Amino acid sequence: MKRLMVGHALESVARVDFRAGEENCRSRRALEKIGARLAPFRSERLEHGGREIVHLYYELCRADYVASLGAD
Repeated sequence: MKRLMVGHALESVARVDFRAGEENCRSRRALEKIGARLAPFRSERLEHGGREIVHLYYELCRADYVASLGAD
């Protein structure tokens, strides 16, 4: 499903940004599997219920996505 949505988005734009929780290994692996790269110097710290949550940003460019399709 994610590949379908990303493929559709990249028909109209050159880059898609994602945000994933630092501790959410499953989402981070899924993003890396479709070719997304960790964006340098971009993170966000939020507080939720007295707990600090760090979100990391990933970027996926059209060329990286197309390259990842051949990796499967």
